[in-house]
Amino acid sequence: MSEFYTSVERYGKNILWRGYKDGKRFSYRVPFQPTLYLHTPKKEGEYTSLVGGKKLNPHKFGEMREAKDFIEEYKGVSNFEVFGTNNFITQFIQEHYPGEIQFNVDDINIVSFDIEVDISNGYANIDEADKEITSIAYKSSKSNKYVLLGRKDYDKTKTLLKIDPDDIEFIKFDTEVQLLQAFVKLWTHNYPDIVTGWNVEYFDIQYIVTRIMRLLGEETAKRLSPWKSLNRITREFFGKVQSTYKISGLSIIDYMDVFKKFGYKYGPQESYKLDHIAYVVLGEKKLDYSEYGTLTELYEKNPQLYLDYNLKDTWLIKRFEDETSLLALVMTVAYGGGVNYTDAFGTVGIWESTIYRRLIKDKIVPPVKSSPGARADELVGGYVKDPRPGMYPWVVSFDLNSLYPHLMLQYNMSPETYLPDEREFVTQDMVLTDQYQNTSNSMSVAANGVCFSNEKLGIIPEIIDEYYGNRSKIKKQMLAAEQQYEIEKDPTEKDRLKREINQLHNSQMSIKIAMNSLYGATANIYFLYYINDMAEAITTSGQLSIRYAQKSVNDYLNKVLKTDGKDYVVYIDTDSIYVNFGPLIKEVFGTTDISRKEGEEFLDKICSTKIEQVIEKGYEKLASKMGAY
Repeated sequence: MSEFYTSVERYGKNILWRGYKDGKRFSYRVPFQPTLYLHTPKKEGEYTSLVGGKKLNPHKFGEMREAKDFIEEYKGVSNFEVFGTNNFITQFIQEHYPGEIQFNVDDINIVSFDIEVDISNGYANIDEADKEITSIAYKSSKSNKYVLLGRKDYDKTKTLLKIDPDDIEFIKFDTEVQLLQAFVKLWTHNYPDIVTGWNVEYFDIQYIVTRIMRLLGEETAKRLSPWKSLNRITREFFGKVQSTYKISGLSIIDYMDVFKKFGYKYGPQESYKLDHIAYVVLGEKKLDYSEYGTLTELYEKNPQLYLDYNLKDTWLIKRFEDETSLLALVMTVAYGGGVNYTDAFGTVGIWESTIYRRLIKDKIVPPVKSSPGARADELVGGYVKDPRPGMYPWVVSFDLNSLYPHLMLQYNMSPETYLPDEREFVTQDMVLTDQYQNTSNSMSVAANGVCFSNEKLGIIPEIIDEYYGNRSKIKKQMLAAEQQYEIEKDPTEKDRLKREINQLHNSQMSIKIAMNSLYGATANIYFLYYINDMAEAITTSGQLSIRYAQKSVNDYLNKVLKTDGKDYVVYIDTDSIYVNFGPLIKEVFGTTDISRKEGEEFLDKICSTKIEQVIEKGYEKLASKMGAY
């Protein structure tokens, strides 16, 4: 039996819960009774507080409002601390899905759509939706059909797109009202779980919902939600207020935002317009209508091309997902943290949920979140060494992999291992010049002198350690599947392997994304586990680590080249050092003017057999100095 959620929302005293069980969709309105945890001195509890080791007992409330009022009533009361989470969605998901959440992407209805609007008399006012919608292209992942709704003639057999005409369903309407009614019917016949498109959230959704309200009424617009609930939301974007709608029961995930957040392999782009990204990812372009000058002229003179233009934007979204599986990656990240899909774009919420789920499983309970933490000053950032100007023909960079998560693991940094009453007087320069040695076996000391207990592994380092182990296993499984894919002849098995490879890739990438976002959460004052000392312990220890790599490499090269105090590191940026190997090349070859092949082969060998070991031994020495866990 398989079951997973697609949407969990709070509505009054109820949780609105949608998902799939054995491939069939369910929708439940559940009166939720949340649980908080209290310390009762005279009663032995089965739960333990994360910090302080207090014995706790669960206390169930009749409804969410009652629990929230209880938290507020005892907020700030001395010697009365409330434990648990006031994020009742997190609690609900944890209670119903306490373990690893297995999901089937094929069950989930992903709808991409795109609208075109009449701009013959000027651009539309998006907030007022004052112009006619001329056509709508609609594609559900549950069907091979592309549905095209329009007001003018269209012959699907003459499409210019790479779509089988049999997979296009075109419906022509006499009025815009009829077109919108058909759209609502199409939408509600099989409600989307995810709605996507390019710039869909703050244009297509905002416009079509408002337009339906204008022409068909608010009650019809509410039918777009399986719970008949719409909420208008706003954001400020480059000084301009933008609006859209939260459609209860489904997630609106703009593919442009997905690409910006998760499309790492493509790097930063000069433009995030659909035309440019389609070319980068697919080698495709939007349909060219330049001979008509404007979309208005295109609509009047060549409605066939106009409707193809509309349809291609939706086709491109499907092709993006076929090529990149980025929406599947969003889902993997969300289910990994036990949150809704849209929460996968944040850091604080998903990490709080991740930690809560892990703690409760072990009957350990965090404190209820209250006011944001205090920040003494701006946090210290990564170490950047000014580049030494000059020409360097042979430079090699060394990067520290996932620096901040590794440091949290190395120094056992976690809220329950933090020792606020312990502080060592130490500076980075003292460590670098061998003037400091931690003499305690029971604690590790970060570069800013903040101390963490070594008596037990903290919850955050424990999660990091598990993530690293899981990611390593998954990458090995993925490599084996890729190797099998290369030699597989059977088309059916090849398709299965391709799906397995995509799934494994998403799993390991979701772990990488989670680890990379961890420092962002710990440095956020709104994070439940924010501690100013710990946030600075991470960055200052990062500075010390990269500077220690510089020291180790310089010490080695000075010894080999018989120089004294020469600096061979020409640049440092946070987790990378750039080393000038020109003098070593000249020492070995008598000149730096050697072939690229000869130089690269030599440096590859010297770096892998000597320099990496030098850096590793340096870090072993550093760990010993600081009493690392």
